[in-house]
Amino acid sequence: MTNTRADIYQTVTDTIIAAIESGISDSVEMPWHRINRIPENARTGNSYQGINIPLLWVYQIKQNYALPVWATYKQWSEIGAQVKKGEKGAPVVFYKQFEVESENSEDDPQ
Repeated sequence: MTNTRADIYQTVTDTIIAAIESGISDSVEMPWHRINRIPENARTGNSYQGINIPLLWVYQIKQNYALPVWATYKQWSEIGAQVKKGEKGAPVVFYKQFEVESENSEDDPQ
């Protein structure tokens, strides 16, 4: 699988639609109604933000995890934890703001 923007958009969309469709019956609640803790990184303690919150909630329920605590394989190793054989990662969206320098000079207004 390639890591293109279209792929992650589709992955996020498909995951959320599947969660909504599976919650149609009265006996199943949407993950955002059921879980009251924001997903966090196990090593840093930082809370996930944006679309990662509902995405990780869905995966938490799907995998039947008790806690919304996430990390990479390397991060789990760094804190002395072992990932169970056969476990798969959950997709997250990494975003970062950056400044783009103009190719035009200061004397050449855009």
